Amino acid sequence: TAPAWTTQAGSLNQTIECSNASGLDAAQALFPAASDLCDTDVSNITKVSGQFVASEGCSNAGTYTNTWTVKDDCGNTSDTFTQIITIQDTTAPTFTGDLPTDITVSCDAVPEPANIEASDNCSGNLPIVFSETKSNILNECGTDYTLTRKWTTSDCSGSTVSHTQIITVRDTTPPTGTAPADVTDLQSITDIPAANPQAVIDAADNCSSTVTVTISDSNNGASGCNGNAYVLTRTYTLTDCSGNKTELVQTFTVENKVSVTGVATNVTCFGKSDGSILVTNSPGSTVVITNDKNEVVGNTNLPAGTYTLTATFAVNGENQTCTATATVVITQPEYTTKISGYVMNVDNNSGIANVMVTLIPQGTTTGPILLRITGTDGSYSFTGMSAGSYLVQVQDANLNSVYELYPIDSSLFFTTIEDCIFQEHTFNYGSSTLPVLGDYVWYDTNSNGIQDEWYDANNDGVVTKNVPDSGGAIDYSLWEWIDFNGDGSYQGPLNVGELNAGGFGNAASPNVIVDGPNGYHKEVIIGIQGYWRDRPNTENPYGEYTIKLVKDGNLDTMAAALGTTGLVKVLPNLADKKSTAKTGKTQMHTVCSTTSPSSYIVNVTPQDLVHLDNDFGISCKEYQDIVANDDSAGPIAGVNHTTTNVLNVLVNDTLEGNAVTISDVIITTVTPNEFLQLNPDGSVDVLPNAPVGTLTLVYQICEADQTSNCDTATVTITIEAPVMTVTATPICVNDVPYIDYVVTPGNFTPVNGVTIAWANAQNTVITTMTSLPLSGRVLWPGAVVNEAGNGIDWPGWIFENNKWVQGADGFESLRPTVNLTISVNPSETITVNYPPADPYCIARPTFAIAANDDNPPAITAPAGVTNIVNVYNNDTLNNDPVNPADVTLTTVTPDPTNTLTLNPDGSVDVAANAPAGTYTLTYQICENADFENCDTAIVTVIIVDPAPPTPVVANDDIYANIGCNTFGLVGNVLSNDFKGQLPATLELVDFTLLAENENNSKTDPNITIDNQGNVTVTSLTPAGTYTYTYRICDKLSAENCDTATVTITVVPNEIVNITSEACNDDSSLINLSNLLPEGTPITGTWIDTNETNALQGNIFNPFGLALGNYAFEYKITDENCPRSVLLNMEVNNDCHVLACGNILVHNAFSPNGDGINDVFVIDSINDLTCYPENTVEIYNRWGILVFETSNYNNTTNTFDGTSRGRTTVNKSDGLPSGTYFYILTYKSLNGNNEIQNNKEDGYLYLSK
Repeated sequence: TAPAWTTQAGSLNQTIECSNASGLDAAQALFPAASDLCDTDVSNITKVSGQFVASEGCSNAGTYTNTWTVKDDCGNTSDTFTQIITIQDTTAPTFTGDLPTDITVSCDAVPEPANIEASDNCSGNLPIVFSETKSNILNECGTDYTLTRKWTTSDCSGSTVSHTQIITVRDTTPPTGTAPADVTDLQSITDIPAANPQAVIDAADNCSSTVTVTISDSNNGASGCNGNAYVLTRTYTLTDCSGNKTELVQTFTVENKVSVTGVATNVTCFGKSDGSILVTNSPGSTVVITNDKNEVVGNTNLPAGTYTLTATFAVNGENQTCTATATVVITQPEYTTKISGYVMNVDNNSGIANVMVTLIPQGTTTGPILLRITGTDGSYSFTGMSAGSYLVQVQDANLNSVYELYPIDSSLFFTTIEDCIFQEHTFNYGSSTLPVLGDYVWYDTNSNGIQDEWYDANNDGVVTKNVPDSGGAIDYSLWEWIDFNGDGSYQGPLNVGELNAGGFGNAASPNVIVDGPNGYHKEVIIGIQGYWRDRPNTENPYGEYTIKLVKDGNLDTMAAALGTTGLVKVLPNLADKKSTAKTGKTQMHTVCSTTSPSSYIVNVTPQDLVHLDNDFGISCKEYQDIVANDDSAGPIAGVNHTTTNVLNVLVNDTLEGNAVTISDVIITTVTPNEFLQLNPDGSVDVLPNAPVGTLTLVYQICEADQTSNCDTATVTITIEAPVMTVTATPICVNDVPYIDYVVTPGNFTPVNGVTIAWANAQNTVITTMTSLPLSGRVLWPGAVVNEAGNGIDWPGWIFENNKWVQGADGFESLRPTVNLTISVNPSETITVNYPPADPYCIARPTFAIAANDDNPPAITAPAGVTNIVNVYNNDTLNNDPVNPADVTLTTVTPDPTNTLTLNPDGSVDVAANAPAGTYTLTYQICENADFENCDTAIVTVIIVDPAPPTPVVANDDIYANIGCNTFGLVGNVLSNDFKGQLPATLELVDFTLLAENENNSKTDPNITIDNQGNVTVTSLTPAGTYTYTYRICDKLSAENCDTATVTITVVPNEIVNITSEACNDDSSLINLSNLLPEGTPITGTWIDTNETNALQGNIFNPFGLALGNYAFEYKITDENCPRSVLLNMEVNNDCHVLACGNILVHNAFSPNGDGINDVFVIDSINDLTCYPENTVEIYNRWGILVFETSNYNNTTNTFDGTSRGRTTVNKSDGLPSGTYFYILTYKSLNGNNEIQNNKEDGYLYLSK
């Protein structure tokens, strides 16, 4: 018998993936086992390994066939054992690398197809088929569409894989172009060109050559005139095929800046019409000129005035114009005459500032001498003088002496000035190589031969600095000192020529004679200021010169005239007293003489050319027969009496140079003054009531022996108001009102007494006191005192009906204030208050005060009474009942037994348990306003023995059903108790709550019974019955007592249960108070019973809490009705929203009815929230549709292997096992809740 195989046939067959080399090795290593009946060692098994036989069309799949045979020791050969190893390729190829994803791109950014490579577990270098489809073209330009790209590959076993990329192509880029340039400075709206799309010359689009240009215009509604520009905004809208738009904006600005200006040429002379206007206007505009009368005029031959230039320009075709105006003022000089020019330094060609130039009328020409100081540029100008002959002269002493500058030609210019013919003349100065001789001729007032005088033009005794006005003018007649260099001084070599030093000249004849070497002779005229100059200009000017002053009648006349003014004075020192000189006295005769040397000899050398120190002083003496000089005094107070001898006019008057005596002259008043009196002795009195100001009187003195020799003078008296200081102080002495006053004269001595007028608030004088001393004390009017000085009457008080009352006594209006007019010479009114009252001096009548004895009814012992009597009840003040606030109460003699007590409010108390007897105390009341006004009285209280006590009865009290709305005060235990027939009040009995209770009865601290017997049960008292005991005793008999019991029953508090629910995935906050039953008080408090920490006040946050039930208590603490609401809160997760599950296709199922994997399952497809719609299609291997449905749901609408796609298949038999192809399309929602379309396909394996 041949060996037999113990390994079951076919059990070594294996099916292995082509890529599973280890599996193939394991399969090849399998070995069958055999047995033999006689040979126990069957191991000589022979294996024949077959070659791999590839499947048709696929080298990766095929079979290996291996065979074994075995022989036993007898040579018997077994059957052949066959093993078939099947190599299969069931793994589809895969694409390697990053696969292109679905994208959305612009039409000009579509990428080239990706180069995709595939790999397979068994095959290499698989071919890839690429296809591209264009669909969903949305516009005629083809710029918006969908591009579907698909790459497909398969291995030789027919496993196929593909990758699809959806490229959504959208044109989202707007076209481009350049807006035409803005246009500005247009003068008219009609200048704006018409709209033209071709103005955008570079319109282009990234995806299409078609760009549509539309144009719209808008404007700002402005006028288009200057400052209100008209702006037209032209918008070019560029649109491509996809509707993308670009707006280009171009603006046209019309701002007609019509303008006009005018430059005036002013009228050259006052009243002429030679003015003109140079007009400049914008091109194209029309200009009209009107004068201030609105008359249209030209632009030439115009008088002075204001002219309006109006320019107009048409801004559009509708007669709308723009207008500009300008105002031009043509001025004219305010004068018809003028001469001006410069003082120039020819050495540096610059004007010389601060040089004095004079304009001196000549001949018959009238007018004052005018003076100008040159400006910073050396200019001077004289205007407005009358036409005639003039000398223009530079007063160049300062230039000569300080700057060594001398006239090149002359410092003089004679001219005739005519109306409207303006002249200019320039004086040129420079350094000199010629000798310079000269100096000054002045009036030597003090005849000392020294130039120490000045011309006091305003006669004030002070050297006045003259300040030029803006035109450099100074009033020549007031010239005293011009500070050329600003050093604040008029003395010293640097200030020569600044001071009007009393100089004078003579234009009628020369008075300085100069003789020099080589026969030089010159007669020099002295200028009006007293300066003279000579500059010998000879071939050899060096040597000695003799300079003489030759006086003549003309020079003496000028000197005498200047001296007579009295205005040439010696320069003052700081300590000099300023005095006013007498002017205008009649000269009897005058003698003038030279006070300095009358001649000088100077030696001129090349090194010493300048000699400006040859001055001449002249003084003239006036011989006067009699002189009355002005007199002044003051200030003098203008009082109401005569002020005598304020001055004597003769003190400074002279006769032949000697002081006048009263016997030498006759004195009379020439011009009287009603308030001044000139007495025969020359004294002057000021009469009463002289007004404030300056009083003058003119008097005359005549020589007694020759009455025709007379002179007059003026007396000037300055009057000031009299001044005094007044004080008045109210004072109270011995209850009587007075006034203390003091009058202190300031600038006068009074001769009469003081007058005091007393007026009320309406300034009505009530009474007047006269002939009073300068200080003292007077009674307030209406006050009367007796011989002892005690008051018996007061202002505004009347004694009637046996008491003092305030009333009309004629002086009542002098309270509380009075206006006092205190007069001595002046008067002064002051307001004074009535003397203030105090307890020590009341300044009014003393009121009668009466403290009357008090005898209240007898009381029963043992006593104990509060306020048995009030002592104020029968006391009086000023015959009226006492007001306790008006008096002070004191105990004078207290009750020695201390049974009686006098209280501050006037009540008298009887001590408790006082025995029978009579008790007294003495008290005093004093008026608060008058501490000395007092009276005393006695209080007497009688206590008698009591009658036997009346029984006391205490009855039990029951308070039941205490609870909501009854907590609080529930009653008083004394309400049903009695003393005899009377209710047992605390005035009759003493109440005591007993601490010990019978049988240990129940009590609670929330129940109180106070010492008044009030029973209070608070809302915190727990439910139950409570018992208390109390005792009452007769106040008059401590042994007369009774006890009673108080029973209190408290019912339980009310509890309400409510329920609610919340979700722990919801972060919304819940207000628990909104869950309370309607009408629940809002004063309660929520308690987190389970300590969830999710409750803040009444706000509950369930978010994140564990699922379960939670208890919360709303506790209402109401003293009348405490109660609770219990809330059971269920916390669930009903609101939890799960994330969408993934769509997962299970690609194999076995519809064999075993209940396991019987239908084709697609995970999550039945979640309609996430996947609202779907379709499923299934094809067999030949592409025949065998199943089709919508809204596949894995349960009621499923593929269970039964055909729904062809009628040729027996549905009851179902579809055969095999490979099918499915296509699943479904809709889903993205994160923005937008519908997305999805598609999946693949192989489906059906196995029964």
